[in-house]
Amino acid sequence: MRSLRDRLALTERLVVIKVAGADLVVLPFFAFFRSYDSAFRFLCLRIQARGDRVSKTELADIYRGYIACLNRQDWPNLGQFVSDDAVHNGRRLGLPGYVAMLERDFDEIPDLYFNVLMLLCDPPYIACRLGFDCRPKAKFLGLDVNGRRLSFTENVIYEFRGGKIVEVWSVIDKVAIEAQLQGGQRPNEME
Repeated sequence: MRSLRDRLALTERLVVIKVAGADLVVLPFFAFFRSYDSAFRFLCLRIQARGDRVSKTELADIYRGYIACLNRQDWPNLGQFVSDDAVHNGRRLGLPGYVAMLERDFDEIPDLYFNVLMLLCDPPYIACRLGFDCRPKAKFLGLDVNGRRLSFTENVIYEFRGGKIVEVWSVIDKVAIEAQLQGGQRPNEME
């Protein structure tokens, strides 16, 4: 008799247990893991073993794991999602520089939380619109914020290779921030 591991076939979002060539049981993919982290590690390793062949759903799942890692500020596990030679807006940061950039962001914005508003996948790329509702401590993007509550968005494109982010192109809506600092309304989508 084959082991359970041999009988599991990972599909887009489900695990199908095959017995004698027939689909016996269909369970949620994450049901076989103690935590989402271990499920994402398994998924990333599986994708790395296949090279860059990744489905839209798998890539979206990896990205959501990355966002969860950021929101937990789980820097020791960021390497599951970000390549050792990552590039951000044309600057080669590598994983240590990427972590330092995020640590600085969370230091300057203690209530920083990444909220996925829109997510589009076209492997190996992801395009995402992130929403933020936070209070930067002092200066933010060269603007004197000094703890005022701001709502703004960031449009980001990520390139993945082997299940990890290798390059990021990011643009923050600074005009929306400037308008709020001059007494304008916060964007409706963030309220």
